[in-house]
Amino acid sequence: MLFSRKIRATVLVFVTVSVFNACRSDIPIADNPKYQELENLWKSIPVYSGFVEGEIETTSEAAQVEIIQKYKSDAEFAEVEQFYAGKLPPLGWKPIEERSVKDRGQIRGERIIVFQKEDYWLTIHFAGERRAELGWDYAVWVSSPQDWHEHVF
Repeated sequence: MLFSRKIRATVLVFVTVSVFNACRSDIPIADNPKYQELENLWKSIPVYSGFVEGEIETTSEAAQVEIIQKYKSDAEFAEVEQFYAGKLPPLGWKPIEERSVKDRGQIRGERIIVFQKEDYWLTIHFAGERRAELGWDYAVWVSSPQDWHEHVF
């Protein structure tokens, strides 16, 4: 997928490196209507048939909410990319970006695909050569735009 420089620049503006946001919770999830909306959206996202669920993380803060599901899978990135590129647009998700991810300045096979729907972002992250180190092969997360960021796993 090719994206214009303007779209890439816009997406990169939202990129903030943060591991701690996935663990913080200032507002109880049950009391955050924004999180409830995100959870309903999360339930509508298809799951690639070759994924085996692993750890799930949630964040519920005043202006930031997200759900991150990690998966194990032997699936090739191209297969997963094709699955989501076919399934998400009919559900209203617009492709925004697809690119390699650098790990400490090196490209080690990590890839991300980013989609947007209304006020939400959906990211599919392939762990590449870091699979063993991270303990997962793919991570799928949905977040509010204020919280969209590239996680450092």
